[in-house]
Amino acid sequence: MLVSLEAIFLATFILINQNRQALVDTYRELEEEQEEEEEEKEQEELEEDVQDIQKDLDDIKSAIAFIQQKVNSLEKTPVVSEKQES
Repeated sequence: MLVSLEAIFLATFILINQNRQALVDTYRELEEEQEEEEEEKEQEELEEDVQDIQKDLDDIKSAIAFIQQKVNSLEKTPVVSEKQES
């Protein structure tokens, strides 16, 4: 009878430890999933930032090309001096 009682306590102790380990494993899995989701969100935000920067750079390139075109057209236009006007 004492052996049976000891076996019952031992089985109960083993089951409790198994349940505790299962809870720890589940908690770790949930933490990992949350970290992965946060990393994915951060990656998406970084990709959006890169796209915004690329758009800004394209706008700057367009502005520079426009300014260069205006400068070139001004260089081709003959300059009339005051002496020639008189």
